[in-house]
Amino acid sequence: SDPSSFDPVGTSSLSYVVLANTKAGKGVRSIDDFMKLDEFVFGGFGRGRAIDFLARTSFNLLGLKHKYVLGYHGQPDIALALQRQEVDVSISGHTGYVTLYEKQLVEAGVVTPLYYHSPIDSSSGEPMRVREGTYPKSAPNFIDALKNLGKNISGAEWDAYKWVSTYETWPAWFFAPKGTTPAALSQMRAGFNNAIKDPALIAAWKYHFNEEPTFIEWEAARKLQSGFQTLSTDAIELIKNM
Repeated sequence: SDPSSFDPVGTSSLSYVVLANTKAGKGVRSIDDFMKLDEFVFGGFGRGRAIDFLARTSFNLLGLKHKYVLGYHGQPDIALALQRQEVDVSISGHTGYVTLYEKQLVEAGVVTPLYYHSPIDSSSGEPMRVREGTYPKSAPNFIDALKNLGKNISGAEWDAYKWVSTYETWPAWFFAPKGTTPAALSQMRAGFNNAIKDPALIAAWKYHFNEEPTFIEWEAARKLQSGFQTLSTDAIELIKNM
């Protein structure tokens, strides 16, 4: 079905962080060290997964060569492979980062966060940066990192990355069932708008996901539903073949 045919109530997003074993190459403690690697091994889930696509496209945009080892069944498997140096680099959602990496591996100096991916605001084109303290200060938003490194932000690779960051980083959608009356839909949207401002819900979200919630109301969600169709043919082919 065409996603634009559904009536949105609202949605929420999560961020994703790229991590490296600190012993990769001659040692990686920052994105500057990362840029010095001739080649590295990236461990992921599989082709067609947005989380892997964000990581691998970011490597290409940075001009870095990588080998792709796929087929891991879950983030615990990838974290273990990274710890054992079976792979050099991985990517995790923030919940996995806090649960598996932050205390056990990052604070122990085994792994370092390099940069993070977050949704791109479809109206402004700017990344929706996480609150301070979510990741170490040495791990910037990926788009900020690109700009700081003077990398080219254009072309099919960038278009594909921007599309995935804009439309594939919203895992929790709330839709009204087809046939919902306008009055009922209005009530559902009002309820959602009130709920996302409720301190108890925000506290529960932080507890379960270890991250500040990023909610958007139905008007902005509607833009995401329709804007996804604006992708160039070259970028579509790149996404298919990645």
